[in-house]
Amino acid sequence: MSCFDPGQLTETIAAVSTPPGRGALGIIRLCGPDTLAILQRIFRPAGQRNQLTTHRMCFGVLVDPASGQTIDQVMAVYFAAPHSYTGEDMGEISHHGSPVLAAEILDLILQDRARLALPGEFTLRAFLNGKMDLAQAEAVRDLIDARTSYQARIAGKQLEGSVSRTIRPLKERLIGVITHLETTVEFAEDMPETESRAHLSAALADVARSLAALEDNFRLGHLLRQGASLVITGRPNVGKSSLFNRLLGEDRAIVTEISGTTRDVLREPANLFGIPLILMDTAGIRTSDDMVEKLGVERSYSALGQADLILHVMDATRHLEAEELDLIRSLPHDNLIVALNKQDLPPRTTTADTDGRLGDQTVVPVSALTGEGLDTLREAIRDRLIPPTFRPEMENGLITNLRQQQCIRQGHVQLQRAQAAMETGMSEEYSLYHLYRAVRSLDELTGQTTVEDILDRIFATFCIGK
Repeated sequence: MSCFDPGQLTETIAAVSTPPGRGALGIIRLCGPDTLAILQRIFRPAGQRNQLTTHRMCFGVLVDPASGQTIDQVMAVYFAAPHSYTGEDMGEISHHGSPVLAAEILDLILQDRARLALPGEFTLRAFLNGKMDLAQAEAVRDLIDARTSYQARIAGKQLEGSVSRTIRPLKERLIGVITHLETTVEFAEDMPETESRAHLSAALADVARSLAALEDNFRLGHLLRQGASLVITGRPNVGKSSLFNRLLGEDRAIVTEISGTTRDVLREPANLFGIPLILMDTAGIRTSDDMVEKLGVERSYSALGQADLILHVMDATRHLEAEELDLIRSLPHDNLIVALNKQDLPPRTTTADTDGRLGDQTVVPVSALTGEGLDTLREAIRDRLIPPTFRPEMENGLITNLRQQQCIRQGHVQLQRAQAAMETGMSEEYSLYHLYRAVRSLDELTGQTTVEDILDRIFATFCIGK
């Protein structure tokens, strides 16, 4: 069933909006033209002065009209259009948080002039009714899915319109160039050249730089939204699992002095400065005749190939050997951090020994046993994930999902083609063609220009009841 069906979008819908399971309260949400009639049919306010009026919470009971049986004591609220989340008539019923009650109340609502809401249909209606643009609608989903406070903060800014506010002035500048070029085409014989091509090309180059900066920030935005994978690797018995437990904040990996204890990749979610991480503890890398250990080493290499960041652990109580150096040099250096572990014991290898032998790799002395150096290591991880050029004010322009990034990329490509046509002396029509396509790409980002299949893909990922 398509989300974008005009006939369906005029119907009254209902859904349970709280998560499954028992709780203190549960909420059922209604939306559509029959909302008030349904509430009046099943809700009985307590007392003469406690009436169901718009934007006023009302205490009463829910009653099955067919049997007259009271179902539950509830709080009900009605929001008259257009002053609601969706811009249509809406209602919410707060009941005691029993799944049985939720099912019974929802069934009672669906018996009369209402149907079960599709995933994301409330927010889809808000978008179609102009209550939010498409980037804000996507932020609603991201806010619900947030696993860290930082993720929630970024999604909250997008919900307030940060992405749209960043795009709007760029689009307006493009429209200004389009207007000038259109005027030149229509009235070329009747008006003098008011702006040189060089000036217009410079304006396009400035917008192109802004779009390129937004696209560059997508890596960080996507990382903040999806999380990053950090693989802990190294030779056997260097303290990988102990460091894994330290970073995780709990004893999740088995730690023994027996070489090769870890045989498989162990994955656990973690939170680092608000950045969601998947920590991976891997089997020690070495040559072995043990079939199980060999499989573990193969899986370690597989995890390394998919990692956003690699934390290679060395044992400071061992001398720096050629085998260790070869292993480090075989790893991708653009996302590598080296931890020199076991600083609580007399060292045989120090950071002075690694200088000049590991290139420009970050080497952090740590002790998984005592926690020494762990704060420095966490900061090194953060600095690898978040570019040093990133400033807090840049959070307002973060692009966090692939659809938005593709819209910006396509707009950037079309803008470059328009600029090239202008600089090579081609007719204004060539630049205009690409400029119109660039504007359309930016409009697709915010939903001013969109198509049904895009809406289907986006809102199908929402939970029912939002």
